[in-house]
Amino acid sequence: MSKWVSSSIVIWFSVFIIQGCTTVESTTHTALDEAIVVLPKTAFIPTSPEQFPIETLYSLLVAEIAASRQQFDITLNNYIDQANVTNDSHIIARTARIAQFFNSRQTSLEMGLRWLQHQPNNREAITLVANAYIELKQPLIALDYTEKLFLLMPPTDYKSAAALVETIANFSKRVGKQTVERLIKRFEVLDNTYPDLTSIKIGLSILHQSQNHLKQAREWADLALKQEPNHTTAVIQDVLLLQQTQQSRLATIKLKAQLEKDPGNHRLRLTYARLLTQTDINQAYEQFTQLSQQVPNHLDIKFSRALVATELKKTTIAIPLFEELLTVNYRSNTTRFYLGYLAELTQQATTALDYYLAVKAGKKRLPAQNRAGKILIQKNELVNASKLFTQLRTDFPNQKEQIYINEADALTNKRLFDSALKLLNQAIEEFPDNISLRRHRAIIYEKQNKLILMENDLRHVLTIDPNNVSVLNDLGYVLATRTQRYEEALKLINQALTLRPEDAAIIDSMGWVVFKLGRITEAISYLQKAFSIFPDPEIAAHLGEALWIKGKKQQAREILKNTLQNNPNSPQIIETIQRLGISL
Repeated sequence: MSKWVSSSIVIWFSVFIIQGCTTVESTTHTALDEAIVVLPKTAFIPTSPEQFPIETLYSLLVAEIAASRQQFDITLNNYIDQANVTNDSHIIARTARIAQFFNSRQTSLEMGLRWLQHQPNNREAITLVANAYIELKQPLIALDYTEKLFLLMPPTDYKSAAALVETIANFSKRVGKQTVERLIKRFEVLDNTYPDLTSIKIGLSILHQSQNHLKQAREWADLALKQEPNHTTAVIQDVLLLQQTQQSRLATIKLKAQLEKDPGNHRLRLTYARLLTQTDINQAYEQFTQLSQQVPNHLDIKFSRALVATELKKTTIAIPLFEELLTVNYRSNTTRFYLGYLAELTQQATTALDYYLAVKAGKKRLPAQNRAGKILIQKNELVNASKLFTQLRTDFPNQKEQIYINEADALTNKRLFDSALKLLNQAIEEFPDNISLRRHRAIIYEKQNKLILMENDLRHVLTIDPNNVSVLNDLGYVLATRTQRYEEALKLINQALTLRPEDAAIIDSMGWVVFKLGRITEAISYLQKAFSIFPDPEIAAHLGEALWIKGKKQQAREILKNTLQNNPNSPQIIETIQRLGISL
């Protein structure tokens, strides 16, 4: 009975591995998955279980059951243990496959190399080792194994090895310049040896593109398209080059035309969907939805669709997608971050906090923990928030100043001005010339009507950076609105406007200070320009007041009324209407 159960589960899990590898591919299409499944994957089935101790059979059975329950760490660890205990080539091969599927690159490489010790010319083992070296950013070694693969293959199978060449190129975009130059030379030798393999030409185009050799990249891409006009990766590379040379519209047109010829090609559609995210997010969502129907088990597509749904605030679609991805531990830290963000959008602060605090590593850890700290402050858990932000400053010393600012902003939003000031005082003592810290403290001083202290901080910034446009405008605007030092304000704002003449906020400041100086017609001209660039309620309030004082009351009413309709809670519009006694 043990033998039958073990064999059945092994077969099931082997099918699971093969299906996963054939359907899940890199979102940038590196041909990695195609290369992985070129050769058959033979499951380990112990036809003679007597050759293994009962402990080994039991451990492997537990591993397979764990996989069915998505306890993948148990699966992999048990197989690693038994590969080490038995040194059996079949168990080692299966461990290598499992490690590759779970993206355990170092383990995949170690087991693949041990597999080759048993079977030096096993093409699947060579392919697996080459892929491991690719993902471990050792492309030259990966190419050694790929060249060996060519020598072991009949010509009819060359395309599968060529797919590895393409993959090496894609994964080599961020390696050193010298490595890329060596790869280019070796790729050119391969192209001379195997001139009919389009993937090698595509690889050369990708490598040249990575070094910004756009002319050579275009030449190799054209050669690839001439050889195979409908080669999917060649078409995609052509589109990416067009996009890089500011020909995005042509890239979109060409890709759409190719999709009409081959509507079932999900790689083309994925590239098209990504192009659309830059120009038409709603159309991009439709493409990702169609993709998810074409390849429902494609995790990268599912993730992309969830991201676009998040951007469009489609929470009822995004949340289940991310939850499903989390169950298979797909990009778990990033997925938890977005689930936290979506929980915030749906007013579930506690759930959001749990997700954010669970982000323990990766690029999303800092933003997740920052958001967690802000939620703790919103919930009045100030001690826990302080501990969290303090730990972040220890863990991310290069971003210490920004973490101070994030914590101060959260305290300020909660109107805990004294706590925010205490924190910023501590930060400025540590970083006395940090402009952002000084500006943030100045904002709080202004809210507390401590204008002398506010001005001191902003003047300090200007001694460090005399042409800091934001500070020039900030100080000028406060002097124009909170004091009668209008000429001084005018000088500061004029300097800012000279440095950034099309900035709506600065144009508004200029309009307001000349209004305060009694130059109403000139003020209206500035304020109308600012409003045309950025129809903000504060600018509308300034423009409405200037028009009203000038006697253009109907125009003033229209601007104030229209802005209030679009922003019914705008304090600037409401205050202006009430102060001037305007009836709309």
